[in-house]
Amino acid sequence: VKDEKLMFKIIRASFNQRRKTLANGLNNSPEIHLPKELITASIEELGRGSSIRGEALTLQEFATLSDIISAKL
Repeated sequence: VKDEKLMFKIIRASFNQRRKTLANGLNNSPEIHLPKELITASIEELGRGSSIRGEALTLQEFATLSDIISAKL
């Protein structure tokens, strides 16, 4: 993974709020300051729908998502 700190922020944010989609969890996180459109586009680029929940992703998918978001920053 290119940015390990970003990956761990994404993982924490995806599990901080119960019963939230991954996009909403990341959007509501105080640690991640990204527009929801960028978050949603990154999740879709990962090949997952925007309604996916964080617990459905593998560690490899979190690493890939982190790299996708990092490249867009």
